[in-house]
Amino acid sequence: MDSWHDNYVKNKNAIWIIVRYKNGSNRYLQSIQEWMSLVKENTFLDDLNGMSLRFRSHEYILETVDLDGVYLCNCILATLTSSRDTIVFGQVRGLKIKKDFILVPELIVEDSDTGEIDDCFPELIMWKNEKKKNGKE
Repeated sequence: MDSWHDNYVKNKNAIWIIVRYKNGSNRYLQSIQEWMSLVKENTFLDDLNGMSLRFRSHEYILETVDLDGVYLCNCILATLTSSRDTIVFGQVRGLKIKKDFILVPELIVEDSDTGEIDDCFPELIMWKNEKKKNGKE
């Protein structure tokens, strides 16, 4: 199993998504496309022990406890005079989602918003379990 250091030296400028499994293993993702692949593999929050974003030595813990699902996607926050890259981390509870817009590479929350999960890309939501995914719980 690769360690954090083994992955980090492959791409020192990546914003890493670290997925920690209950069995003690970790998975290191470099992109939202890799996140989408993980979701498609039918990985559920019930399988995880936690998640974080990491840029070099700075780590931002993504709270996943007592959620129906989590959502990750790339986003650009823009004003008339500037734009900033962010990663959106969403906490799904029922049909609502609380989104934190996290600046990259700083990993600082720039803004938050609450909305409906219907406004999200469903392929980027990792559900708690199969029942939640199918809307039967």
